Amino acid sequence: MSSLKRYLERNSEKLPDLFTGAYLTLVETVAAGAVLCCPPTGEILERELSTAIDALKRERNPRSFKSCQQKALKSLRSWGEESEAYFTRKTIEIKEMLTELARTAESIGDRDKRYTSQFHDLTANLQTIAQLDDITRLRSSVLKSAAELKSCVDQMAREGMESVFQLEASLASHRVALEQARELATLDPLTGLCNRREVETRLAGRVSSQTPFCVVIVDLNNFRRINEQHGHTAGDEVLRQIARELRASSRAQDTLGRWGGNEFVMVIDGSYASTRVKVQRLRPWVFGNYDLDLSGKKLSVVVSASIGMAEWSPGETLLQLLGRADEDMARDKAAS
Repeated sequence: MSSLKRYLERNSEKLPDLFTGAYLTLVETVAAGAVLCCPPTGEILERELSTAIDALKRERNPRSFKSCQQKALKSLRSWGEESEAYFTRKTIEIKEMLTELARTAESIGDRDKRYTSQFHDLTANLQTIAQLDDITRLRSSVLKSAAELKSCVDQMAREGMESVFQLEASLASHRVALEQARELATLDPLTGLCNRREVETRLAGRVSSQTPFCVVIVDLNNFRRINEQHGHTAGDEVLRQIARELRASSRAQDTLGRWGGNEFVMVIDGSYASTRVKVQRLRPWVFGNYDLDLSGKKLSVVVSASIGMAEWSPGETLLQLLGRADEDMARDKAAS
């Protein structure tokens, strides 16, 4: 550390490009990892870290580096606290659901004395599960209790349909809550499109079924300029409007997702030729002038994009397919 300090003091006007580049890459990698780890709070951290490193990219000297480091550390601490609070809330919600399910099971057991002992045992198990902090043990216990509950329900179905109807009414509300939670886990919170994890899952499904399809990557040009000139609120609104236009110009069976930052991805069934025709129609429909209303402040921005596409070939990995689409997008950006 002392050698590094002396080096920086002797070369105070400019930091080595290799050192600075490695640091910038590290910060950007941390931001991307935070988005995958906890999307609701990771999006905020990604924007804050992007703002923190902008000055260092423009002026690579110790003062800019120190300022960037202080902002990044502050943002990371805040992200850690917010992520912890987020997962704590979700854990509490799950435990509350288990507790409520235990109350329901106990109530049914009290109404039907033939199953009092079985339901009381199940209730005790559910109440114990609600106190667990180990996710692995919690999942295992829930699956075991679910199997026990199914056994009770099957027995009740054979001996008395009235009790079954009462239990199904209670379980229906939980199924709705779980389905809503599943949808939230697969969607990008800003645009409402599929998140990256969900897109990757659907891509894997198409590969498994050997279905002909194409991947289209859409990268918004000069998006950072919109954030710098008008703020991240304007940038977020642009992303939301672009997402709506992409959805409106696509078929129901097409998969639309936010790949990350200002990149979108489309998974379209069909050949390269047919997909190319759709993409050519997409450009004038989706890109151009956008009017933004930001808390009463109106402004207009021009949005363009570079688009790359690739058709999946049997035997090709998803990484290879996405790499070819990304290369095609880079050629389109260079030609624009």
